[in-house]
Amino acid sequence: TSNRSFLGGSGTTVGVIGDKKIEISDFEALVQTEIENYKLTQDKETVDNNATDQLRDQAWNKLVNQLVMGRQYKDLGISVSVFEMGDMIKGKNIENIHPQIKQAFTDPKTGAFNSNTVVNFLKNMDNDASGKTKKQWLAFEKAIYEEKFQQKYNDLIKNGLYVSTPEAKQNYLLRGRVANLKFVFLNYNTIVDSTVKVTDADLKVVYDRNLKKYKQETSRGIEYVVFDVQPSETDKNETMNGLAKLTDEFRNNTNDSAYIAANGDQPFDNSFHKKGTLDFNIDSIMNNSAPGTVIGPFENGGYCKLAKLVEASVVPDSVKASHILLKLEGKNKEDVMKQADSLKKAAQSGASFEIMAFQYSTDEGSKIKGGDLGFFGSGMMVAPFNDACFQGKVGDMPIVESQFGIHLIKITAQKGGSRQVKVAQLVRVVQPGSKTYQGYFQKANDFVAKYNTAETFDKGITAMNLTKMTEGNLAENTRQVGAIENSRELVRWAFTNKTGSVSKSFEFGSKFVVAKLITVKEKGTSTMEEVKDPLTAEARKDKKAEMLIEKMKNAGNGNIDQLAQKLQQQVQPASISLANTNFPTLGQEEYVAGYAMTLKAGKLSSPIKGQSGVFVISVTDFVEPQPMKDFKDAKKQDVQQLQQRSQFEVSNALREKANIQDNRGKFY
Repeated sequence: TSNRSFLGGSGTTVGVIGDKKIEISDFEALVQTEIENYKLTQDKETVDNNATDQLRDQAWNKLVNQLVMGRQYKDLGISVSVFEMGDMIKGKNIENIHPQIKQAFTDPKTGAFNSNTVVNFLKNMDNDASGKTKKQWLAFEKAIYEEKFQQKYNDLIKNGLYVSTPEAKQNYLLRGRVANLKFVFLNYNTIVDSTVKVTDADLKVVYDRNLKKYKQETSRGIEYVVFDVQPSETDKNETMNGLAKLTDEFRNNTNDSAYIAANGDQPFDNSFHKKGTLDFNIDSIMNNSAPGTVIGPFENGGYCKLAKLVEASVVPDSVKASHILLKLEGKNKEDVMKQADSLKKAAQSGASFEIMAFQYSTDEGSKIKGGDLGFFGSGMMVAPFNDACFQGKVGDMPIVESQFGIHLIKITAQKGGSRQVKVAQLVRVVQPGSKTYQGYFQKANDFVAKYNTAETFDKGITAMNLTKMTEGNLAENTRQVGAIENSRELVRWAFTNKTGSVSKSFEFGSKFVVAKLITVKEKGTSTMEEVKDPLTAEARKDKKAEMLIEKMKNAGNGNIDQLAQKLQQQVQPASISLANTNFPTLGQEEYVAGYAMTLKAGKLSSPIKGQSGVFVISVTDFVEPQPMKDFKDAKKQDVQQLQQRSQFEVSNALREKANIQDNRGKFY
């Protein structure tokens, strides 16, 4: 619908997919479409930053899929007809109906799907004057239309995969074959690293051998320090003084719930509490204090509190109750309450509560026991249910509402009893004040002023007793660094500076952050210098392997026991297969296990370079898998394994071939 082309522009190019340049204006139009669809489906007027970021990613992935997969669909002649769409939405064959259509239009009472319900919905959706219903439907219809293309393509790939009978037979035999063997092993750790000299030529050999391993995406690595703003003693005292001024007003107010909502940082707790279950500062209220008694203000764990005794009562330690649960979903609340009331009157008139629970309760766990829940302690049930049981007396039948529905409760027994209290707590979180913020701001900027080079950055960390954090692999579109919320600006800084640069002081919420850029990696293959440490370790292992192989060769070509004796090593047993390449105490040795499968029983192998050392092995015997008359099941298993991998691997291969350039990090 847009006249703007995906082929124009340069400085405004947000990405390249194949031979298509994506302009920021076109991409933003797609993002806005995703945002509007999100508002419709979630019934929201606004979208927060996190949701916007997710929708932007969603728009990008859809665009990549359209341009990469769209060419495949066109080349293969894949299409989705009007008739196929109709079949997915309201067709007579239920197997062809889209799963989401089935779910939305299945009768919850009968569990049956009726296509006429869909037809009636489509006929009447224009009756919504706001147009919202139709917009939602069209967005959904478009989504299942595009999904159908993907499904057809995936089915073509899956149904084109084939495993021949000889392949299936070979795979079966290799997977099931077990080699019982003996081995002698010399560990690389027996040679001290410092005695093995590695040259640049050695590094080049390892580098060339492992080029695929050193492929990398564009990324940045940073070290950083965080100045986390914490409240000072002055901030705590100011919060305490503010609460102290409210003491009389708090004591005398008659609506604790409303007062706490207006003046505190935590809601009113209406439940009763035993001794020892509240803040230790409040325990004195538990004795003989009268309602209205106020304690505080006091500070504990970053909170300042005033506490007032609202009510004291002897409350049972445990209660036994039965209930009839009536669900509210799809029903008028007044009608359900009337039903609960009529059941209560029937029980009070002599009708069996147990039989009514079995007939009417929707709580499957208790209805078969006549609604009996057994004994339970305070706090084990949802609050309205709990309060009704522990504040009532035996024989009461209160009706309460919870998130599960409407409960008709019958209190059948109560055990024990202790003084419990309901306490109104006016709580305020101790927050850092402006002077505290200014102090941390100044500290962070002092760090930048004194230690703003790569050489002095670590010295500053030591001098100011800070903790160094590291993020070694930031992608250009990373939204957040570590646990620092809304830190996108720091990522953008990392992608616009040179190695060794030290940042300004960034402010993210209650944190000031200073970073040093330590690595800059561009898409392609890592240079030898960038991977020098792993190259050195691998080259040193090669050298050690050469030395240990020579040592084994010099020990002679006798049998495995003679070799072990000359090397002063133990002969160790192992049973391995291609499905189990684990050598006892040594771990996975796939290459050695594969080598073992090529040997003849009784023959001593040449020295074999493994992951943890050098091996010489001798196969005692092979245990072959049980013979099979035919390999139909084996073929089916192999094909299924290929099919499971196909969708993911084909998609990755096509995306890699498209040479996608994602420049969104430069714009957002």
